[in-house]
Amino acid sequence: MDTERVVARFEAERQALAMMDHPNIARVVDAGATPSGRPFFVMDLVVGSPISSYCDENALSVEARLGLFAQVCNAVQHAHTKGIIHRDIKPSNVLVSTHDGKPHAKVIDFGIAKATAVRPEGETLFTVDGAMIGTPECMSPEQAERSLDVDARTDVYSLGVLLYELLTGSTPFTARELKSAGLAEIRRIIHEVDPPKPSTRIGHSADTAVATAARRQTAPKRLSAIVRGELDWIVMRALEKDRQRRYPTANALAMDVQRFLSGEPVVAAPPGAAYRAGRFMRRHRAAVVGAAAVAVALVAGAVAVAWQATIARGQRDRAVSAEARARRTADEFARSPTSRRRCSRRSTRRPPAVRSRRRSSGSSRGRWPRPTFRSGSGRRSGRRSPASGGGSTPPTRRGLARTALGKLDAAEKDLLEAYPLLVSTRGEEHKETRECAKALVELFRARQASKPGRGHDRTASSWAAKLRPTARTR
Repeated sequence: MDTERVVARFEAERQALAMMDHPNIARVVDAGATPSGRPFFVMDLVVGSPISSYCDENALSVEARLGLFAQVCNAVQHAHTKGIIHRDIKPSNVLVSTHDGKPHAKVIDFGIAKATAVRPEGETLFTVDGAMIGTPECMSPEQAERSLDVDARTDVYSLGVLLYELLTGSTPFTARELKSAGLAEIRRIIHEVDPPKPSTRIGHSADTAVATAARRQTAPKRLSAIVRGELDWIVMRALEKDRQRRYPTANALAMDVQRFLSGEPVVAAPPGAAYRAGRFMRRHRAAVVGAAAVAVALVAGAVAVAWQATIARGQRDRAVSAEARARRTADEFARSPTSRRRCSRRSTRRPPAVRSRRRSSGSSRGRWPRPTFRSGSGRRSGRRSPASGGGSTPPTRRGLARTALGKLDAAEKDLLEAYPLLVSTRGEEHKETRECAKALVELFRARQASKPGRGHDRTASSWAAKLRPTARTR
């Protein structure tokens, strides 16, 4: 301790520490040497507990632990800007106390490991030749390999170990594992073996998982769910064996932790649109839920409109089809022999002037013969059949024509009046009677197409049943 080399390094560290001024770093208020020439520091008295012990004793949640860890990162970043590398960041060098009801972290012992050649029991480890400086559980691979090119990313690795312990209650490589190994094996483990992810370490043992989760005010499954994913990515990036793949600075690590707390995508995450979209939805939950509700309403409205349009098109097509069938029926009836005979009979009737002269003269000779109709029994009758309706157009033809023109009420009246008269005069199996029934079927189908749901289809079916032949048509 009293050699010129050690005293010179001690003085250099004192001057470097005196340049730092940060609320989360213990200040150096004085320095000097004892009467015997041994140098000393006078630093702020920090009354507190190691950060891991403080968090467990106060059962801080994961979010509270991350906020406290961000304070440590900011302090380390401040030291790095002053050219100081701690090289021994661990829970016992981060003391936490409560100020105004909030936890406040203080980082101590900056650079002391560089100038100290004595290892207190259970604390910083030094090899005999001074090649390994630091605590093996928190030591970076390049520091364990005695690399002379140690930079700020060494402290980033140690910060990753500290965050690992705050989340899981254990370091990536436990002191028990390293204590049983020799110096060469310790270096091999640190340099080559990949530690388990924090979420994997939490679920490794059911007994410890329950206690670990209870000290973080949550359940074991919930704790694993919180840590799995983004916090795993953050920790494992800080613990990369290759320092080129770690966070470049302690500030970058703190910013990624803050992104997690704010619900933003973290830099350590593998790139992916699904992950970024999920983080955006969690960060803007209310807006996303509102937009989703509006989208669902719009889609439902569009589906309802399309469904109604389909129904309307179906009704229109049925109405057009029924009208076309009615027109075809009317055309077929107009071309039938019965219709042509009736038209020829009307064309041979005498003109009104001749009839009036015959009446006035009182003579009955030379009158036009009255048309006769054959009844259902085959007899010829000299008087006009009531089925003709007493007008110039028989009710059946008139009903068909009105059905084709869409005058369904008038057509129904004509056909319903004509059918019983045709049955009584010609019989149910007569061609004209069946044509009238067929016209009624077409009429009620047209009504069903224009106004569905009023029983017109059943009426049409009942009339269609009358068309089924029961005897040979005469």
